[in-house]
Amino acid sequence: MTTFLLPFKGLAKAKTRWELEEHQRQELLMELLVHNLSTVAKVVGPSSTVLVCPDLTLFERFPSYAHWLCPGQGLNTDLEAARQALIARGSFAVLLPDLPDLTVEDVEAMVESAGKAQVTLCPDSSRVGTNGLVLGEKVDMPFLFEGASFQRHLTRANQLGLSIEVLERPGLARDADLASDLLRSLTP
Repeated sequence: MTTFLLPFKGLAKAKTRWELEEHQRQELLMELLVHNLSTVAKVVGPSSTVLVCPDLTLFERFPSYAHWLCPGQGLNTDLEAARQALIARGSFAVLLPDLPDLTVEDVEAMVESAGKAQVTLCPDSSRVGTNGLVLGEKVDMPFLFEGASFQRHLTRANQLGLSIEVLERPGLARDADLASDLLRSLTP
């Protein structure tokens, strides 16, 4: 079974670039987080859907999902700490939880990719960032998220001689870096 790690900075720190009032930003963040957690859980179950977050209050809001209280020392450091704690679970997927169009089929495709390649990369729509990453069982590759991470992940996987699949799907590619990205998804 693939364990999905969904890293989230917490309501106070996430998406502070969104040009919205604080309460509206937090409402939209919660809506997006609920959507992403529930979509993943429909495929792998709540116990394999792990919210990685430094904010204990969010764990109270999502009691049915697994949690990993991270130190809040940065995305890659927090993900590595969660992976080390949960390493016995087998293959891992990281899914950045700002994907408004994420579907069950997207998550199923990520799970399926774990059996095809040692590393699966899900780039953003511009192929600059990485919105999702699947590491097969016993694959020890560092997390290189943030900024132009797609090429860094691709280069590192090649350096390690790992088999690679690039999974490009609209629901995995379109993230909500700006509030307008999310609002466009929410309006029919």
